Amino acid sequence: MAISSLKNIGSAFVVSLMLSATAQAAVKVNVPEEIDLQVVNLEKPKLSGSAFDSVRSIELPDGLNQVAFRYSHNFVQRDKAERVYSKLIIMKFEATDQELTFRVPEYRDAKEAERDINDYNWGLVDAQTNKDIKLVTDEVEVSGFVFGQNFSDEVESYNKKGGKAAVGLTYVTIANPAANMATAPQAASARPTAAVSTQIVDTQPAPQGSVLGGLQRLYLQASKEERKAFRKWMIDQE
Repeated sequence: MAISSLKNIGSAFVVSLMLSATAQAAVKVNVPEEIDLQVVNLEKPKLSGSAFDSVRSIELPDGLNQVAFRYSHNFVQRDKAERVYSKLIIMKFEATDQELTFRVPEYRDAKEAERDINDYNWGLVDAQTNKDIKLVTDEVEVSGFVFGQNFSDEVESYNKKGGKAAVGLTYVTIANPAANMATAPQAASARPTAAVSTQIVDTQPAPQGSVLGGLQRLYLQASKEERKAFRKWMIDQE
């Protein structure tokens, strides 16, 4: 076997191990019923468990994550029921291979909840240490309940404005290991393929005058069509 082929197989093996490790490493977040999770890493969340469970969960990648949620609880007193909503909370945090749970307030009635909910200090508790992890939160003013309201647009707009809990996106292109494993005739005729991994990145650290900071600002200001065209162009450069 040629040395170059061995190198290709070795490289493919290393990349496969990296992708496998990335897939296994994850952060589990337990979501109590009072937390109405709206947006997770700029996408609609996929919670495990039944809608009738008191606590459901979601799996997030290791590293930086952003979630957007509202407190939503129905208080029943005698023959009257009243649901209380909070503002839209944007939360940014970093975690690695941890199990976390939303810390939620307890209120006696709807009146107390309406009075205090928007002053609550939101947090995520580590299951092992039983302590809050370090995070950044911010608020976005929204109405009580509007059917079909698109909170993804709210979060995208917030990120473009660069709030303190804002994040951006970066795209990492990884060569497809299967292409390197192909035989010589197949490799000659096959077009190289690539896998694109979307990652959340912190928008805060990049200096205002740096190239990275400028690219981040331009990307966040671009339309969805412009972002799609840019990602295609970036892949074609590989």
